Amino acid sequence: MHSLLSTFYKPQGERKKIILLESEFTSDIIAAESWIDLYKIERSSLLLAKVSDRDPELAIENILGLINEHKSSISVIAMSLVSSHFSHYYDVKRLRE
Repeated sequence: MHSLLSTFYKPQGERKKIILLESEFTSDIIAAESWIDLYKIERSSLLLAKVSDRDPELAIENILGLINEHKSSISVIAMSLVSSHFSHYYDVKRLRE
């Protein structure tokens, strides 16, 4: 996560927010928090999308909701294609539409 964020997280103007799934590894969430801290940005800039252990579509719907709500202030969306906790495959193609 640190490598990903060091490459892609370049907060500028309003675009400071990071979206992660709430089920990501704790170390990934801590890494995102550390980058937010490094840039002296408020911790509320880390947005965690809710997930379901039964329905992988819920995570995508929640990310789409966060995108719509925070459209002009998102810098990075980072997530795995497959949930290590629930063994779900996430249809990330829907996020590009």
